[in-house]
Amino acid sequence: MRIEVQVSNHIDLTLTVALRLSRRATIWLGTLVASVGGSGVGWLILRR
Repeated sequence: MRIEVQVSNHIDLTLTVALRLSRRATIWLGTLVASVGGSGVGWLILRR
């Protein structure tokens, strides 16, 4: 019984950490894409 509770708690912790990390990764990726896309668009406009 105790082992099952520990395992479920561990899974909950892992899921929580994974969710937090994925949220941060999504924000970071979004920022990266936005900055790269923005500079890319600016470069295209400057090129014209």
